[in-house]
Amino acid sequence: HFAVGAMEMTSDEIIAAMRDVELPKKAAMDMADVLRAADLVKFAKAIPESDENEASYQAVWDFVELTKPVEEQPTEEE
Repeated sequence: HFAVGAMEMTSDEIIAAMRDVELPKKAAMDMADVLRAADLVKFAKAIPESDENEASYQAVWDFVELTKPVEEQPTEEE
């Protein structure tokens, strides 16, 4: 959807690539926060609290809902 090859990129590269994508500011900031928190878990072996996990899950859910393509509904004429 965003034409960003995120699977082959670091979190910082993803954040930089997404700067060119038109996103609501809150969505972009939340995405960066989630990626950085994930890096702490992945590389620094940080153990987030359950409320931090829930907040990250909710931020990702909101990001997807906010940025997913809207399907056009057929009109009655079609």
